[in-house]
Amino acid sequence: MDSTRERLPITLLYRRVLLAFVLCAGFLLLGVGQLPGGWLMKRNLTPEEQDQFSDISAFNRTQANGFELRNRVVENMDWSKIDLRNATLQDLEFKNVKMADSRITRARFINVQSTGLDLKNAKLTHVTFENCQFDLARLDGTQFIICHFIGCRIIDTKGRYPVLNQCVLRNCELRQTVLEDANLGDMRFEQSRLANINFSRTNIKSVVFDGSRLSGVTFSLSNAQKMTFVGSTIDRCGFNQGQYKFLIFEKSSLINSSMGGLTVNGLRFIQCAKIDFLTLQRATVDDFEVQGCDAINEWNAVESTINRFNLTNSRLKYTVWEVCQFHGPGLIDKTRFDGANFTESTWKDIQFRQSEFTDFLVLTDGKFYRVHLTSVRLDPRIEIDDAGVSFEASDDFRKLVGR
Repeated sequence: MDSTRERLPITLLYRRVLLAFVLCAGFLLLGVGQLPGGWLMKRNLTPEEQDQFSDISAFNRTQANGFELRNRVVENMDWSKIDLRNATLQDLEFKNVKMADSRITRARFINVQSTGLDLKNAKLTHVTFENCQFDLARLDGTQFIICHFIGCRIIDTKGRYPVLNQCVLRNCELRQTVLEDANLGDMRFEQSRLANINFSRTNIKSVVFDGSRLSGVTFSLSNAQKMTFVGSTIDRCGFNQGQYKFLIFEKSSLINSSMGGLTVNGLRFIQCAKIDFLTLQRATVDDFEVQGCDAINEWNAVESTINRFNLTNSRLKYTVWEVCQFHGPGLIDKTRFDGANFTESTWKDIQFRQSEFTDFLVLTDGKFYRVHLTSVRLDPRIEIDDAGVSFEASDDFRKLVGR
């Protein structure tokens, strides 16, 4: 009798565990169950569900508005020219689904995993994507208007002439993606990661990268009115051969990147945490500003022209300015150069104020016109190479170097 009482709780426990397992499995098989972490047992479309898509025109007239589809695997379906309005697509897996020339308005895609999704020439307006993944998608001519991407992954995706206007990507990841000849208007990338992305020949109205990480991203041959990087890390990125009206880096880190051959009116580096190994080659910059950047290392400017500039409260270490043209009015204020090479460079209408030169200073074949100094310090141990230098109308600079 005692032993039976002792075994009873254990037996009841086993029964309860078994019952819970059966109920969980039943819910999953019915397509409504969900395990912790969001894993679902998705089902294929039923014959009845497939039939409703056999005539897309009829579907658009009768079922597209408010359409809902959940917990399904959709494979090798042609939904071209589908017209979804106020739809919800949740917990789906798309495999080689064609939605070319479609119109999707005020829809929500939640936990949709897609491979080979074809959105050529589709137009999506007021659409939200949450925790979705796009692998090998086609975005030729696709338009995203006022769309939100939250926690999404876009991988190995390609598109020519896509349009993204007034869109936000938050906590997203983009990798190995090519979007050429794109049009980006009023875009925001927030806390997102972009790796090996090609934005070549892109037209940009206004794009903000806020707290994002960019690695191996190229904007070559692009035309931009305004690009802003705030609190972001830019590593091995290229802004080559582009036309920019404003290119702004604020509280960001810029590493191993290049700006060769670009033309920009309004290049700003403001309170940047780090600028390492930046190349500015054969560039033309109007209105150049460096402010509050105390960790600029290995800046390499060659055969570039800089008009109207302001370097304030910054520190530049081992920078090269070879065969460059500096045309004022220009101000270098409270700035320190730890090793600077100005070989064959020309400076006109520049004022140095409360600044300092240390380590080495190369002025070989340089030309200085109307360069004035106020409270400028030259480290007495500095090595000066001033062969062939010309100090025309710049007595202050000549006196500083003792020539």
